[in-house]
Amino acid sequence: MHLRFENIFKTLREEVENGYFESLIKKHLLDNKNTAIVTMTPKKGLTTKKDNELKEKLAKFKDTLSKEELKKIYEDTIALKKYQSEPSSEEALLKIPLLSRDDISRDVKMPEFEEDSVKVCDKDIKVVHSKVFTAGINYMKFIFNIDFANEEEIKYLELLKEILGYIDTKKETFAALATNINLNSGGVSYSLEAYATNANPIDFTFGFCVNAKILYGKEPWLYSTVAEVLTTSKLEDKKRIKDIIAEVLAGKDRLVSSGHMTALTRAGSYISKELLFKDLTKGIAYLKFLESIDIEKDFDKLYEKLSSLSKKVFNVNNLLIHTICDDKGYKHSFDGAKVLIDSLEKEDIKRERAKLLPEIKNEGFETSSMVNYVARFGNFVNHGFKYTGVLRVFKVLLSYDYLWNNIRVKGGAYGCSAVFSRSGNAGFVSYRDPNVSNTNKIYEGIVDYAKNFTANDREMTKSVIGAISEMDTPLTPAGEGMKGLSAYYSKVRHEDMQKEREEVLNTSEADIRGLVPLIEAVLSDNLICAVGNADLIEKDSEMFKEVKHLFKD
Repeated sequence: MHLRFENIFKTLREEVENGYFESLIKKHLLDNKNTAIVTMTPKKGLTTKKDNELKEKLAKFKDTLSKEELKKIYEDTIALKKYQSEPSSEEALLKIPLLSRDDISRDVKMPEFEEDSVKVCDKDIKVVHSKVFTAGINYMKFIFNIDFANEEEIKYLELLKEILGYIDTKKETFAALATNINLNSGGVSYSLEAYATNANPIDFTFGFCVNAKILYGKEPWLYSTVAEVLTTSKLEDKKRIKDIIAEVLAGKDRLVSSGHMTALTRAGSYISKELLFKDLTKGIAYLKFLESIDIEKDFDKLYEKLSSLSKKVFNVNNLLIHTICDDKGYKHSFDGAKVLIDSLEKEDIKRERAKLLPEIKNEGFETSSMVNYVARFGNFVNHGFKYTGVLRVFKVLLSYDYLWNNIRVKGGAYGCSAVFSRSGNAGFVSYRDPNVSNTNKIYEGIVDYAKNFTANDREMTKSVIGAISEMDTPLTPAGEGMKGLSAYYSKVRHEDMQKEREEVLNTSEADIRGLVPLIEAVLSDNLICAVGNADLIEKDSEMFKEVKHLFKD
């Protein structure tokens, strides 16, 4: 059914005139008597109060137990700890069917893309075409280079991204604009993104991106709409911008619900330009920026910043167009492009690349959450080590063996993971964790785990398969095309990818032990950030340079 979507859309269009949607609204919304209004009111200090009540309840319960009952609880706990620490028997493990390494292809599949350019209004616009079958959909991306932006400007650009499409233009209200976009496309969105460049593990380029999904033939509409939004949005609308900031701040709890990514990004921002950029656009740094804005006092400055940055960014000389489609779609990908190019700034100013300066802070962020997210971070390239595919296998071993057993099974957290990248960035993070310092001690133990690592061929093969499964995950047409764009920026060669795959497939237990100096280097950076329960973070406050509230009171 979902593959035959054209018939479904045809039927729905025909039913528009027959009251189909009105009857749905009447039946399920207007005449629906199953309605409830629920109000939830937060209470400061509630978590601490409940923790204390639970302690009192347990203490009272303990007083009612006999010596025999207490002894039974103690013995059951010891038995559980022993069970958690014992590996499954070899007999039980052999019952699980397993591929061999020979079953896995050794050939790497490189993403396909073509570099091109298109002349519009006497300007040569860079183009990257990811040639992918997309069933008549053109995934288009307009990337404006923002390497000139300093840390303050990056935060303002993220706010500009939030505003565009949600504010009136000179031609349409934002509600009419949203309707127009929904009628003519699969969506138009805006994002700030970082791309690794020139096969340099620590070099990145940053872009302000317009992302769109349209059917073939809708290109002229897209160029016209993007031109309208980028160059005629009413950035002087103080009331609407105030509402948008309030809406973004209302969703700030995502920093806690995705606390593992919040903590890992913040810890990485102490040393990595890539993750500093991410923190400035999606993390704690961006939250603090929004909280600092006094719209009544600062609006003139805010408007001036947004307006001047718009002119600097939306310049034809900054633009690269990425399109994901087949040859049929590519022939018409630039129909109507003149409208957009005409609307953009034309002045060719050579701007120096801004210097992002990471700073080591090591922070603990207190929230009303009952659990914690504890991240440890470092960079091995800075210590002279090179990326190897063996790290992909080690990541699987950590995530499903050492970290899993110690942080989840024994420590009681919901989850844990490890990350290693070509840039040298390496991190470990826990998810919904009842511990803070104990989890950090487990991270410190990764060196001994690697140093004493032993595994039979079957166990190594399982970990290799886990690493390859992540590398060979099936992609959507859009995902495959985006992989091509990343390859364009990174300049990673076929031989680099082939070398990584061979290193993964050939990984031995000796290779894992050989990672010890690299892991020691990562942990020696001693970068840590935790987000979570105020009482637990206060208890382990000696781990941090600074402890503060995540949200403004």
